[in-house]
Amino acid sequence: MQSSLMSMLPLVLMFVVLYFVMIRPQMKKQKEHRSMIEALAKGDEVVTAGGVLGKVSKLGDTYLGLKVANGVEVQIQRSAVVHSDRSGSGDGRAAAIKVQPLPRTGQTTNPVAAVDHSCTSTGVLDEN
Repeated sequence: MQSSLMSMLPLVLMFVVLYFVMIRPQMKKQKEHRSMIEALAKGDEVVTAGGVLGKVSKLGDTYLGLKVANGVEVQIQRSAVVHSDRSGSGDGRAAAIKVQPLPRTGQTTNPVAAVDHSCTSTGVLDEN
């Protein structure tokens, strides 16, 4: 009887460690995300899972309207929001996601079309 309990002790200890190291922190993170989504309001600046940055313009039960530029509004699921800035002023935490223009290189042709695709090998094996 006692040997069977001792043989199960490592399994029980592994489950306890797994709970405190993996399961409990994940549940806490889900709870924080759920409360952030429920607290969204018009004017909040948000970042979506796809990396889109914008301001909340419309609120629904499962969807919200997101203004990403002047005259451009997209509809997304509330669960796609991964970060929210309550002030709407943008404190710099999401600034790295904003699009930066590429520098001009002076090249007017398509760089893929300008590649020389000619084959230089003869395709014949040399058996010497």
